[in-house]
Amino acid sequence: MDFSPLREVRKWKEEICKRVGDSVAVHEVDAHNVVPLWEASSKLEYSARTLRGKINKLLPMYLNDFPNLQAPDKKWDGGYRTIDWDNIIADVIRKGAEVPEIEWCVPGEVAAMEVLMGSKDGFLTKRLKGYSTDRNNPLKPKALSGLSPYLHFGQISAQRCALEARKFRNVHPQSVDAFFEELIVRRELADNFCYYQSHYDSLLGAWEWARKTLIDHSADKREHIYTKEQLEKANTADPLWNASQLEMVHYGKLHGFLRMYWGKKILEWTSGPQEALALAIYLNDKYHIDGRDPNGYVGCMWSICGVHDQGWKERAVFGKIRYMNYAGCKRKFDVEGYIAYVKRLAVGTKKRKGESPVDQASIGIIEKWGRFSKLAFPGFHVFNPFAGECLSGVLSTRINSLDVKIETKTKDNVFVQLLCSIQYRVIKHQADDAFYELQHPQEQIQAYVFDVVRAHVPRMTLDALFEQKGDVAKAVLEELEKVMGAYGYNIEHILMVDIIPDPSVRKAMNEINAAQRLQLASVYKGEAEKILQVKRAEAEAESKYLGGVGVARQRQAITDGLRENILNFSHKVEGTSAKEVMDLIMITQYFDTIKDLGNSSKNTTVFLPHGPGHVRDISDQIRNGMMEATASNAQ
Repeated sequence: MDFSPLREVRKWKEEICKRVGDSVAVHEVDAHNVVPLWEASSKLEYSARTLRGKINKLLPMYLNDFPNLQAPDKKWDGGYRTIDWDNIIADVIRKGAEVPEIEWCVPGEVAAMEVLMGSKDGFLTKRLKGYSTDRNNPLKPKALSGLSPYLHFGQISAQRCALEARKFRNVHPQSVDAFFEELIVRRELADNFCYYQSHYDSLLGAWEWARKTLIDHSADKREHIYTKEQLEKANTADPLWNASQLEMVHYGKLHGFLRMYWGKKILEWTSGPQEALALAIYLNDKYHIDGRDPNGYVGCMWSICGVHDQGWKERAVFGKIRYMNYAGCKRKFDVEGYIAYVKRLAVGTKKRKGESPVDQASIGIIEKWGRFSKLAFPGFHVFNPFAGECLSGVLSTRINSLDVKIETKTKDNVFVQLLCSIQYRVIKHQADDAFYELQHPQEQIQAYVFDVVRAHVPRMTLDALFEQKGDVAKAVLEELEKVMGAYGYNIEHILMVDIIPDPSVRKAMNEINAAQRLQLASVYKGEAEKILQVKRAEAEAESKYLGGVGVARQRQAITDGLRENILNFSHKVEGTSAKEVMDLIMITQYFDTIKDLGNSSKNTTVFLPHGPGHVRDISDQIRNGMMEATASNAQ
């Protein structure tokens, strides 16, 4: 049995081993690679750099010609199970009815050797010279070997290709070395990843740094979000990506350099890395003739999850995953020339059969001898290819959404970005106009949105723009309805989703707002402090008033008591005057005060007159008081 690292094939082998029992020996041979995978490395390799040396060290041992095999001397005595190949093939064709048929790839071992060694257009015999310099130019597809479908389906082996290429090393050493890098090192690196990483088609299979950075940026705002249907139909605002998708659909193969760009844009245009990876694998396996292959899975994982790559400068959406853009591609090759080349491919593609279903919420375009004939509404349609009839294309009648970001300036010289969402759909009875009149309706819509917004916003201040954004959306809607209706499109809604001023302006606006609020808070705080001070003053005045009333009443009570005591004492002790009684009371109160001071534990200081004369006054006063009291008692 031939080796494959993919989980489905490995399950088949495990099931076979369970069924045959111990009486039958099952051997697995890695004819998929030159150096057997388990010999090249016993672990998951990080990149080509870590595997290349191991492969090159073992090549002299394994890159040898095939041995001559003897025919088996025993005949198979078991029964033969009948396989209904016709029904199997018919079922496969039915499932892939919407995938265009390709003519450039003739199947079989003979055809594979012709592609490799043919005298007319063989890769090694006629095209090898330019491989090292031209293989990364999408406008030079002939510079590539064209062997991947044959390698994928086992119609030629990598070992046979390497053995034949080695014979040309003296003539074209750089090209042969570059070919060996792709044929041996890169293919075996892909097998290594799929064999040792069980999650080879999942975000879980990414390295920890890549998984973390993708998850951290999964919620980043995308400029465009496209559905699976839009991507599959190449309905995006990027003409290069559309051309890449169309080449894959109509040619069954996409140039290696553009496979990377194609995958990275899917990450940029979907809601997150999980959806992006699933969509990329779906499209790759459906339309690539060499799909469902370790190289295909690793290609998607490299583009979206950074497998076999390193971290790069962090940016929105991509995080630390390597970034590619349209401008970079223009610097490397003639983008417009490539787009024109793909258009010629798409026009020349023929449908596999003269019958096709048109899905619900879709409408087909039927041509006869290259001219529009009629519309095909949802249902099953039969065409007569001998009469020149064919289904030229299918348009979706579902509502599509296009997000457009416009940068412009307001009347008060503030630069702003406006995010506008346009919802549109094909008018059913004008589907032929939509199909033939516009190549890329999204670009047309975007151009008109730019024109209208940049005509209206400069006449409005920033505050007015926020208040009247509905008026801007209405102006865009009116203009688009008038223009796009002639091309078979109806504009359903225009939503002005967001208005984003320049960051410095936003910061200034926030500071102004904060200052105004602080000013208002200061006013409120001052008023509150004023009220507190007034209330405190009123309370203090009331307290002093009540304290004064209390003191006055206390003194009045003391006066009344003294008067009463003096009168009582005068009546009971004859001959005493009011002054004498008053002096006696004062001395008594004096001693009571001294007594109270002495009894109190908290009073440690007594204030007394400190001059010698004052001491004498106190002594005289006490002595006189005592003598007067004694004299009074004697009388």
